[in-house]
Parts: sequence; structure tokens; C-alpha cells
Amino acid sequence: MSEDVDIKIIPSIDIQKKSRSVQRKLRGEFYQKLRDLLEEHEIFELTESKKLDEGKFLYHIQYPRYHQLIEAIRPVIQLEITESPLLEPPIIKPVSSMYAEALRLSPELLQCPCATIEVTASEKFVSLLRRTSAYARDNEKKDDEVLIRHIYDLHLINQSNADMTKISRFIEQVIKIDMEEFGNQHLQFRDEPYKELRYGFKLLQEDIKHKNRYQNFIGPLVYNQNPASWEEALESLNEKVVSWIKI
Repeated sequence: MSEDVDIKIIPSIDIQKKSRSVQRKLRGEFYQKLRDLLEEHEIFELTESKKLDEGKFLYHIQYPRYHQLIEAIRPVIQLEITESPLLEPPIIKPVSSMYAEALRLSPELLQCPCATIEVTASEKFVSLLRRTSAYARDNEKKDDEVLIRHIYDLHLINQSNADMTKISRFIEQVIKIDMEEFGNQHLQFRDEPYKELRYGFKLLQEDIKHKNRYQNFIGPLVYNQNPASWEEALESLNEKVVSWIKI
């Protein structure tokens, strides 16, 4: 379970051919239209919207709540819109709410283009290790406590029938993309990305706060009757670090 919604914007070839100023204008119009829709909504309330980087926006959306808020979950829906290249064509999937599934109703979205599990895994893997090391290098950066959820997701993906060779190849591409986007803010990652990702994993192993965050997350947000312990999930991640991060 998660209250985060991540949506990718993939510019068409025609848009990519336009000048940066035209692309920026079109991007601004899109985000303003989305903001207007959220502000006019009868159920949801837009409480915050901000531009993180060029091509990246964040919205916090208040939703009706009838139960006491738990510490492990955000008090709002966090909608993040990111313009980024697609590593492989999307797959078309239906999207159902837990409500629709419980009542055996039709999915709210019958067809939605979705990133493949291999793309998702490669992005989560690099993000987890890079952001963990980035905070250690600069404590003024945000220490995102819910980032630890990626470890559980990656553990499940490791146990699935996902194409591990493809994930490994995508990780190389994600690293190059992130070096361009975050390199000036994170010099160690820019100069020695694989070594810095290994450093991020070392921090996960050694700092007890990560184990505590994982255990706080597992209880209220994971519906698996036998969720992986911290030790199991970390060992699963270690297996992939050894396989995918060569230094």
C-alpha cells in the first residue's frame, strides 16, 4: 500500500524537436491545467504544488479521511509528475482501487500505459542507493523516511519472474540519466557513480535508523501475511548490489 502516485510524461518526437522555450511553455500549460483540475475537484483538495526541477512537479492532495492517521503513511496523496525518457515501451494494464477489487467491480481505468517491472526496478534500485548516499554527503538534503519502502519492493521483484538481465542493462542507463540530472548536486555520484551507490548500500547496512524505518513500514502498510524481515530484504538487496554494481 502506498499514498504516492508517480506519473511519467513522455514527450512525443514532435515535441522534442521544438525549442527549449516552446517545450517549457507547453510544460507550464500542462501543469497549470492539472493544477486547475485539482483545485476545482469536489472531493480532493490541493494543499501544495511546487516545481522541483525543470520537467518535475510535486502536488500534495488532501483526501477525505475517516480513520486515525498512522505514522507510516503520509497525511496526503503525493502526486509526482516527471518528464523523463522511457527505457522501453510501456505495457497496458487496468488500474483498480482496493474498493473496486473488494467488491469485484470493473477497474476504474480499463487501460493505462504503465512502466514495466524491469524499468521500475532499475529506477528504484538506483534511487534508493543514490539518495541514501546523497543525504549522508549533505545533511541539508531531505532525509526521506519512506524511501526505505524501495527495499521491500526490490525484494519482491527479486523473487518474481522479472528479467534480471534487462534490469541490469537498464540500471546502466538510469545511472547515466541521473548523473546528468543530479551530478552537479552530488559530486561523488557524478565522479564515481558505482562506488557511490556501493556507499549508499553500506549506509543501509550500518545505520540502525534504516532497519527501524523498515520495521515501522512493514506493520501497517504490507498486507503479506509473512513479509520479509529486514535481514531477508537486505540480503536480497546485497545479492543484487554484488551482481549489478561492479567497481
